[in-house]
Amino acid sequence: MGRDRPSKPKSKPEPRPDGGSESVVGTFADAREDVLVAAAAAGCTVALALASAGFGIDASPVIQLTPLAVYFGYLFTKDTPLGSVGYVAWSVASALVALATFAYLLL
Repeated sequence: MGRDRPSKPKSKPEPRPDGGSESVVGTFADAREDVLVAAAAAGCTVALALASAGFGIDASPVIQLTPLAVYFGYLFTKDTPLGSVGYVAWSVASALVALATFAYLLL
């Protein structure tokens, strides 16, 4: 009792199956962020469709799908300087686009 266990040396990250330099753990973290942004965009899209139907607004499906445009923007800008913004900001952007679209539909 009272003795500290020696810490294990850190092992090198596992190489990717395709021979890339990024670790497998890194790709899972990226996938988690992708899923979170996709879930936020999908939730905003459903909320926008339900809100417009609840207010009796007849909106085209293209207008109701505008929050998904933010998700595609996130996917296509990951390898650019805009990709460093973070997944939380993209999720908030999706919500803001949904709110702006709903405000437009109310006018």
